[in-house]
Amino acid sequence: MPSSFQIREKRRHCGALALLILATSTSADYREQLNYDYYHVPTKPEQSLFRAMQQASPIRQHSKTYFGSTRWTIDWRMTWQETTRGTCAITNVQVKLNATILMPRLVGASTAQQARFVRFESALKTHELGHYALGQESAKRIQQTIRNMPEMPDCSSLETAANGRGNRVIEQARAQEIAYDRETNHGMTQGASIN
Repeated sequence: MPSSFQIREKRRHCGALALLILATSTSADYREQLNYDYYHVPTKPEQSLFRAMQQASPIRQHSKTYFGSTRWTIDWRMTWQETTRGTCAITNVQVKLNATILMPRLVGASTAQQARFVRFESALKTHELGHYALGQESAKRIQQTIRNMPEMPDCSSLETAANGRGNRVIEQARAQEIAYDRETNHGMTQGASIN
């Protein structure tokens, strides 16, 4: 089973959030950053790539070893103001998605091993990018959900309700991640298997 996931959530209320963002941004209020990280898989020509990766992989979850992992976090910050009617309304929502995909990298592989690994690596990357896409969808849904919130009697209630809605999106994403791994057998049905 070549894939795993972790979701961590962070909530940001009104306040300063200083992050260096080096990624593609679709707007000033929505930013995302995707990084790749690698773990080394020492190989010998006669060795099974599956065994080599199983020994080298740092991704362990529920007594199982996986070969790829996608971790993403969503941070959101909102601003609001009191209206002339004495209610409170959202005026802006900034959302940042940060993700890291962890992949294997062969060391000392033979030409034949490297050729088999290239096919596997491509399928594993496709699977992990599917996890990342779920993070993207969730980040955009959080922004839309909070942006479209109705006015509330006071700003404290609005803040609490907005964070609650954002956290519900995160909870839904957890269920989607589990279903995605179940449907793809952790990427195996997408070709992410190796021997």
